[in-house]
Amino acid sequence: MAVMNLYNRRAEIINAYHWEKALQDITKPDIVNFRSWLLKQYSRDQSRKVLSSLHSVMLEMVSRGHIGHDPALGVRIQAEAPEIEVPSHVEVKKILRAADELAKAPHYQIREAWKRYRPMIYLAVASGMRPQEYVALSRRDVLNNGIRVSQAMDRSGKIGTPKSRAGYRVIDVGPEVIAMIRDFMEKDGHPDDLVFGTRTGKPMQLVPFRASAWAPVMKKAGLMVKDSETGKEHPKYTPYALRHFFASCLLMKNCDIKYVQAQMGHARAALTLDTYGHLLPSMDDARAATTRALVGELLST
Repeated sequence: MAVMNLYNRRAEIINAYHWEKALQDITKPDIVNFRSWLLKQYSRDQSRKVLSSLHSVMLEMVSRGHIGHDPALGVRIQAEAPEIEVPSHVEVKKILRAADELAKAPHYQIREAWKRYRPMIYLAVASGMRPQEYVALSRRDVLNNGIRVSQAMDRSGKIGTPKSRAGYRVIDVGPEVIAMIRDFMEKDGHPDDLVFGTRTGKPMQLVPFRASAWAPVMKKAGLMVKDSETGKEHPKYTPYALRHFFASCLLMKNCDIKYVQAQMGHARAALTLDTYGHLLPSMDDARAATTRALVGELLST
C-alpha cells in the first residue's frame, strides 16, 4: 500500500506539469523542459525519482505499441554526492547517554545486548573506526594505549585484511574506553577471538547491528527524522557519522593533518583534506589574521 501511494504521488506530479503535446508527440526537448520544471518545484532527490518513473511509463508505452521510442531515454538527474553529516557535541552526548540508559534497561534481554553494544558505540566515538573495523576487532588488538586495526569485514560479511595498507594502524584511544572494552571481554578468551562477536564467536553483521543497536540508540537519543516520501522514521545519522565526528574533533583541535590521516586510515593526506577540509571554516579568520600581521611583524623588528 505504501509503495502504491509513492507511485500515485509521482503520477500526480507528472500530471501536474503542463504538457503541451499529446503523448505520442512528446520529444526529448519536452522531457528536458519537464526536468527543469521538476528541479524548480521539488527536491533533487524527488525530481530524480519522478523522472525515473516517467522513463518507466514511456518504456511501457513503447512495449504496448503506443509510441515508437522512449523520448526520456538519456535524460537524467544525477544524484548529488551525499554531504558529510557531522553530529554536534550535544547530539553525541545524547547518543552516549542513551547507550548508558539502554545498558541499564529493566528488560533483561535489552540489558544483556547492551553490554556489548555500549562499548561499541563508545569505541566508535573515541576512535573514528569504520563500522566494518570495530565489528572485526580482535582481543589481541586491544592495546594498553589504543586500538590496533589489523582486519575488517568485507561486503560479503567475512573478516579479512583492511582494504589498503593505510588501513593498518594504531588509533590513540583514551583509557576510559579501553577499560570499558576490557570489562566487557571474557577474561579467558583466545587472542584471536572477536571482541564483539556473537555468542558462537562469529562476527556481528552490519545490517543486524544497525537494526538492533544503532536504530534503538538513536531513537532513545531522540535523533530520528521522518522520510519526506514515506513518512517513516529513521535515524538522523548513520553509524559512519561517528567516524566523521571523530575526524572533525581532531581537526578542530588543530591536530596535524598527517596525524589525522594516520588515525583515520586514509591513504593520502589529500583524501583527508578533500573529505573533511570544509569542516574548518572557523580557522579562516585566524589564518587571515596571521597573514595580515606578517609584514607588520617584519617592520617591527
